[in-house]
Amino acid sequence: MEQNQNSSTPGLDPIDMLPWQLRLFLSVYFVAAMIFCFFSNVLIADYLKKSRHVFLQMDPISLHCIHHLAVSDIIFQMIRLFPMATTSIAGRWIFGDKMCFLNSILKFAPCTATLYFLIVITLLQVCKVARSEEFITSRSTARRSRILVLILWGIAALSSLLLALKDLDYLYQPWNMECEVDETSSFKIVVLITMFGVPLLLLLLLLTTLIILCCACCPNRFDSRATLIVELSILFILTTAPSVSIKLWGQYGGTVPGWTRVLDSTLYTVFVVARPVLYTTVCNNFKEHLINTLCCGRRRVAQGSVDCAYSTIREDR
Repeated sequence: MEQNQNSSTPGLDPIDMLPWQLRLFLSVYFVAAMIFCFFSNVLIADYLKKSRHVFLQMDPISLHCIHHLAVSDIIFQMIRLFPMATTSIAGRWIFGDKMCFLNSILKFAPCTATLYFLIVITLLQVCKVARSEEFITSRSTARRSRILVLILWGIAALSSLLLALKDLDYLYQPWNMECEVDETSSFKIVVLITMFGVPLLLLLLLLTTLIILCCACCPNRFDSRATLIVELSILFILTTAPSVSIKLWGQYGGTVPGWTRVLDSTLYTVFVVARPVLYTTVCNNFKEHLINTLCCGRRRVAQGSVDCAYSTIREDR
């Protein structure tokens, strides 16, 4: 494991290549996103812990995956958002060589885990629409959901472990204000395609299937739950596909402009910030829980408040 000599040296090379206006914007953006990400995801995890049985009336496996989406976002905030916010303010990498190495390999795990959780949630929703909700719910238990979540986290962590064991060069990238495994490494591209690219295509396929089933075959199944899953999957694909494309383009000889690297480091943050907002649009109870928390518990939650409309599904039963 060696730092590439052609790269910037952590802690020494200021990011003067970024215009000061852009640095100021990124500093404010990353700090605000870091605070919002931590607060909102802790709130989501707390709400799901207290109200799992009513949140969109999901099965245990989907609920555990939704809960661990919040966990992966908190890990993302610690591994990527905090270093990027600090680096954008300081103008250089200040955490040292070892932290640069850890940052370059660990940042893949939370994003990959999020992808796997979304695949499971979307797959279960497709099965519910294509077959029956009772069929899936009867086979979805809390014990199975915990085992599945642990397996998904293990597979996601495998991508970081493979990069660490391969002993690749790593470098500090001033444009995206974080450390990267050497982009010329074909091994990194193989891991990226295998662990992330192919599953991303699978998510796109499942999302397309779900939309076709809900719109063409079973329009009465396009409820709040399906809407949330579709919105989350579309947003995730839109914020991660450009990053994969940029890395593949750079690997196979294409010139990667510096502004695309800034885009690469900020796009996924949009997904992390927007996800709690999506919850408030489809779930009344979570919106009331959020307002009640912001009001320090002084606002009384309305009695008889319905979590989300499910009249259509209940009529089908």
